[in-house]
Amino acid sequence: MLQKGIAMTEKGDYLSLERTRGLRFVMAVLVLMSHVDDRFGYETGEIGPMAVGVFFFLSAYGLMHSMQTKPKYLGSFVQKRVPALLVPWWVCGLVGAVVALVFLSTGAHTIESVVTRLADGIFGPLIWFVLALLTFYVLFYLCFLLVRNKRTAVAVLSVAVCVASVLMDLRFDNHVYTLSTSGFVGGLLWAHFRSEIDALLSRYGWASAVLLVCCAVAIPWSFELFGKPAIYPCVPLFVLMTFLLQRSCAAYSAVLLAALVAIAVLFSFSDITYILIPISLCICIIATKMPLTSRLCSLGGVIAYEFFLLNWPAINLVDKVTSVSPFWSTVLTFVVIIPMSIAAWYVSRKILDTYNNAYDRVCSAEGA
Repeated sequence: MLQKGIAMTEKGDYLSLERTRGLRFVMAVLVLMSHVDDRFGYETGEIGPMAVGVFFFLSAYGLMHSMQTKPKYLGSFVQKRVPALLVPWWVCGLVGAVVALVFLSTGAHTIESVVTRLADGIFGPLIWFVLALLTFYVLFYLCFLLVRNKRTAVAVLSVAVCVASVLMDLRFDNHVYTLSTSGFVGGLLWAHFRSEIDALLSRYGWASAVLLVCCAVAIPWSFELFGKPAIYPCVPLFVLMTFLLQRSCAAYSAVLLAALVAIAVLFSFSDITYILIPISLCICIIATKMPLTSRLCSLGGVIAYEFFLLNWPAINLVDKVTSVSPFWSTVLTFVVIIPMSIAAWYVSRKILDTYNNAYDRVCSAEGA
C-alpha cells in the first residue's frame, strides 16, 4: 500500500508557483490559527512557526530555481524582488493603521496618535518576517554575485543565513529568526539538488514512505518528551513532511491521516494538540489536492502574503468590536481578513505593475 501510494506522485513540477499556491494559503491559515490561539484562547501547539518555516522554504526554493533557469536573473533581482516584498508590507501596514485609527482608537485624534498608529501598523508584530526575508534576499544576491561557482555559493549562503539568523535572534531576543533558518536553507538545498532528491525518492519509494511516517510520529513524541524546546528540530521535520506530502497524491495523504488518527487513539499523549500538528498538515494537503477545495485554496494562495501580514489587524478588530465566543471570534476573523487581504493585494498589485512597467520601459530605452 505504501509503495503504491508513493508511486502515485503528482505529475509535473510539484514545487512550481502555480502548484504551491494552495499550499501557501493553507500555511497562512495555520499561522492565523496560531495567532487566534494567542488572543481567543485556543491551543494549537507550535504550528505557527512550523507553517512559517514552509513559507521560508518556498521563498528560498523560488529564488534558487529562478537563479538556475533564468538568464541574468541577478541583473534585475534587487529591482524586482525587493519591491515585491516591501510594497505589500507597506500597504498592509497602512491598512492596519487605518483599522486602528477608525475602530480601535478612543478619544480625539492628534498628530502624535496618528503617527503612532501608523508606526504600529507598519512596524507591527510581523516585522520580524519581513526583516528576516529581506536579510536573506540581500545575502542571496551578494553570494551569487561574488561567488562564481554555484555549489560554493550555495554553501556560503547557507552558512551566512545561519549566522545572520543567530545574530538577529540574539539582538531581538526572538527565537523565530533561528527557526526560520531551517526552512530557508532547506529550500536552497532542495532546489540545488532537486534532480538527485527526486531520483532518490522515485527509486526508493519505501524509504520515502518510512521517512514521512517517521516525521509524522516524531513531531508529537518530541514535544511529549522534551516540551516546547522540541520546536527547534520539529520545524525542519514539519517542512520535510510538508514537501514529501506535496509530492504525493491526495490518496497517500489520506492514508497517512488515517494512520495518525489511529496513533492518537491508541496512545495517550499528555497534550493532544501536538498530535494534531501532523494531522492538520495532512488535512491541509488533502484540501489543496481535492477537486472541490483545490481551486479555492489556489485562489487564496494569490493573497497569502497579504493574508499573513494582516493577521493582527483583523484579530484586533474582531476582539475590539465583538464579545462572542472563541469559535465565533475565529469565524469573524476569517470573514474580516479575506476582504482586507483582497483589497491590500489589489492595491499592491497596481503599484507593482506600474513600477515594473516603468522599470521595463527604462531598461528598453537604455538597451536601445
